[in-house]
Amino acid sequence: MVFFIAPKINGIATRLKVELISQQNGLEKYKVTAKNRELIFQTNQLMLKQKGLKHKRAQWKIISGNLNNTYAFEKIVEAIAERIED
Repeated sequence: MVFFIAPKINGIATRLKVELISQQNGLEKYKVTAKNRELIFQTNQLMLKQKGLKHKRAQWKIISGNLNNTYAFEKIVEAIAERIED
């Protein structure tokens, strides 16, 4: 599954390509690609759905790449989560 998101980071809409690269053991991994940068995010959202824990918030973390701005991290995660809920 490949899709695009455009989160507003510091007032600038940044277009990012997001690709679901694996789903196993209740974990999902998403590869986020910008112009010359690549990050891999991991979430336990699939496991929470399988267990029926719809009110518990999914945990997201970066497993590959480097992102020093926590605000940007939160905006990217919000955009991905909003897109995959559709």
